[in-house]
Amino acid sequence: KMKKEYVAIVAVVIVVIAIASAYVISMPPPTTTPPTTPTTTPTTPKIEKVTIGLIEPMSGWASVFGIEAANGVRIAVQHINESGGIQSLGGAKIELVEEDAGESVDKTKSAAERMASVYKVPIVFGAYISKQTLAMCEVLDGKAIVMIDGLSDYIVEQGFTTVFRATSPASYFGRGAVAGVLDWAQKKGVEISTAAVLNEDSVFGRYVRIGILEELMRRGVSVVYEKEYYYLITDVSSIMTELQSIKPDAVFHCPYFNDAMLFARAVHELGSPAKIWAGGGACGWVDSASIREGGEAVEYFTNSYVYNPRKDTTWNKKFVADFRALTGEDPADAAGEAYFSIWVLKEVLEEAGRRYPQDPLNVSHLAEILRTIEITSGPAIETYPGDRIAFDEKGDTKYPGIHVMQVQNGKSVTVWPFDVADGDMIIPRPDYS
Repeated sequence: KMKKEYVAIVAVVIVVIAIASAYVISMPPPTTTPPTTPTTTPTTPKIEKVTIGLIEPMSGWASVFGIEAANGVRIAVQHINESGGIQSLGGAKIELVEEDAGESVDKTKSAAERMASVYKVPIVFGAYISKQTLAMCEVLDGKAIVMIDGLSDYIVEQGFTTVFRATSPASYFGRGAVAGVLDWAQKKGVEISTAAVLNEDSVFGRYVRIGILEELMRRGVSVVYEKEYYYLITDVSSIMTELQSIKPDAVFHCPYFNDAMLFARAVHELGSPAKIWAGGGACGWVDSASIREGGEAVEYFTNSYVYNPRKDTTWNKKFVADFRALTGEDPADAAGEAYFSIWVLKEVLEEAGRRYPQDPLNVSHLAEILRTIEITSGPAIETYPGDRIAFDEKGDTKYPGIHVMQVQNGKSVTVWPFDVADGDMIIPRPDYS
């Protein structure tokens, strides 16, 4: 009997186990709640300041240009910071770090290397003298945005990736010098059929000469004399003797500062061998420093410039007033080019803050913006020789502009283009014989 009871109990247990197993198997699998990760919003980095490097020849023979350019940069930075800084970066201010390019390529390279390795700046401006500017670009290309005021066409023809120029190239200065003179000669009925062409022997001077020769050829003027001379020339008597013998209708000339003074004094002493002596390249004769240095000797000389200190806009008047307060003189090309170039960079930084708030100072981002930006208003345009600023595939300005100015009664007068002229060109010169 007990055996039967035992078997019955075992059978019941087996049935219970089977039922329980079936229940467990039929149950849905337990649901597990994955751990929740809190959602975070990327934090936009707080940028207190944007550091820009400045490399200019502030000592040596070219310091007259380098110091003027540096003053243009400093005033632009002051104006930007006083206007609230870079708005898209929370009002970040611009801070300058400065290096002297001196007189040599080696010193310029050392300055550029410090910008990259010591200061680690995202943007550098400089270095006025073309061969020194080229050296700076070779060091910094790809490491920083390099906004240049070296004018030689050659610089931007090297295939650099982060080098840009807002001002006009050297050859355009040469073309403008010729166009201004020939347009006025035609208007006044003065015959200009022959020309002499002079230039100092830097790469800058050579590209200005190219522009002069191209425009003379286009206009049908015969070149009867060409001379390239050492940029630190100390005696111009032999060149003057040759010009007095040839007597071209016009002399087109790209000098620097000291050589321009030598030629001006020789012309003042001997009389002009040509109906007009026209500079190309914004160096010498018609800027404030040349008028102060040359006095009566620079009367009637012309030169071609990008920047016009008499442009009638609010920001240009403010710039001129503050430059006068700082230096006692009107700004010339070196300062004007520097001023509007820094304002271009300000617009680029504003766009970088809007487009790339997580990494606005990335050099690739800044270069991308420079390749696509077009500026049509604001302080940059109010001091620029045109109504648009943009850059081509080489990084050069798409819309260059030039003014021709002449010294009249000890003052610079804008004489071309006609629509912005303050007065007429005096042609022929009264001392022409």
